[in-house]
Amino acid sequence: MTVTASWSIQEARTTLGVDAPDCEECYGEGRVFYCEGPYLRERECDACFGHGTAMPCPSCQTSPTDDCETCDGHGILA
Repeated sequence: MTVTASWSIQEARTTLGVDAPDCEECYGEGRVFYCEGPYLRERECDACFGHGTAMPCPSCQTSPTDDCETCDGHGILA
């Protein structure tokens, strides 16, 4: 069974014709590691939503809005 998210981050290549740079939070990995007690845990990167690339939406100057056609309200392009 394949599970797909009900939303997706718009790709910078298809939207603007440029490649988004590697995410500065996860360094392009799409996931971050953190310590929880003696254990090393891993989770999806909050900054790029697990894509590994991220750039701010040029249409959302102050804050993302749900009606933004460029980024669909996420504030970033992957």
